[in-house]
Amino acid sequence: MGISRLAGAFVRAPHTLFTGPYQPAAAQSTSVLFRRYASAMASSHTTSVARAVRQFSTNPTAAIYGKTAWEKYFGNVDVTTEPPLRSDMEAIWASPCPVKGKGYTIADTHSLVLVPPHVRMPYTGEWKPLILSTLGELVQRPRGGGNATRYNQFQLGVYPDLPTEKAHWSLICSYPLDRSRYQTYPRQAAMVQELAKRVQIPYEVPAILDMTVYAFMAYTQAGYRPFGTDPMTYIRCREPFNSEQGCQMTIGGFSRDGLNISYLPCNSGAEYAMTVMWRI
Repeated sequence: MGISRLAGAFVRAPHTLFTGPYQPAAAQSTSVLFRRYASAMASSHTTSVARAVRQFSTNPTAAIYGKTAWEKYFGNVDVTTEPPLRSDMEAIWASPCPVKGKGYTIADTHSLVLVPPHVRMPYTGEWKPLILSTLGELVQRPRGGGNATRYNQFQLGVYPDLPTEKAHWSLICSYPLDRSRYQTYPRQAAMVQELAKRVQIPYEVPAILDMTVYAFMAYTQAGYRPFGTDPMTYIRCREPFNSEQGCQMTIGGFSRDGLNISYLPCNSGAEYAMTVMWRI
């Protein structure tokens, strides 16, 4: 049985993979089907997950933005290969989405993004740390037929604009949490914790760098603007913008004019939303 047929079997019977709604069950390793699935996945991480995206996702914007996408559009990244994915990643893609609910899989609503610590600039050959300001340079002149864009607003406040310490994958939901609008940041952060506990997925409040990589990659490759203007959406992130006021860094309002990196007032409002990410 090939990987696609194996994955199809798990889609039809996802309870054979998880003890809770989403938690992988080590006890299921005694299953012949599970052992064959795990063995196939062990030698074909990213390729098989890419096939899973195509097979399970009804949303053409759902994608994997890994080393291949980086090098096609922006420049070499300082990892020999992508960090290995979880052996059950294909099954995670096929599992029900806890954010959108019935009828949606994680592949329909999430994207997998590689966040490297450094990138080699395509036109100068210079290695630079991958930080928000570097991203702003890269997206204005993408290679490989990518869509160009820019920052419309770029305000960092007390945020130090640092790279990640090591390359990692982030699984990012492109939809706001239900009822996360009209909420303060503390309440939104609590909603993430409550969801993570309920569905047994280690979801976190989004990080501004990971979210920006995702937004720019989605637009450069697919012409899709996450967290756009219809409806107007800004996602609060974990990093503070102003330590005295307690306001958070935000990303959103992505339009033809570009992406906004800024802050929003600390109160609640219709455009101030929350989503989730999971560093795989």
